Amino acid sequence: MRHNSIRRAGILCVLILALFVGCDSNDNGAPDNFDIVGSWALTSLEGAPGPVDASNSTWTFTSDGTYTWFFRFPGFFDLQDSGTYSLQGRTLSVDGSMAQTVASSPTLELSLGGDTFSFRDDAGDRWTYRKQN
Repeated sequence: MRHNSIRRAGILCVLILALFVGCDSNDNGAPDNFDIVGSWALTSLEGAPGPVDASNSTWTFTSDGTYTWFFRFPGFFDLQDSGTYSLQGRTLSVDGSMAQTVASSPTLELSLGGDTFSFRDDAGDRWTYRKQN
């Protein structure tokens, strides 16, 4: 009987620990330390015709809800955009033409890290950006 009580207490402790570990201080799906405000440089792009870096693409998000973005790859692309944005959890919404050139939707589902974010374009290629400041 005592063995069963100890076992039940152990299971209860594991369940409570799992509940606390699974909890996040925010409930919007973004990591606690993620802040999109700042400049983000392209670090990788699947399907690119060559290596990429900040000279090819940068996002800049400001605290007033505006952004600028460009993507340049000489001989292939010369795109730029600006507008307003919002980030709700992992969903980035933009109102500029970027949404018609890289993605057919004005919303992008992001994969977020502390200093990175990435998304897939309409072709399924992943774009990865790293925070610069």
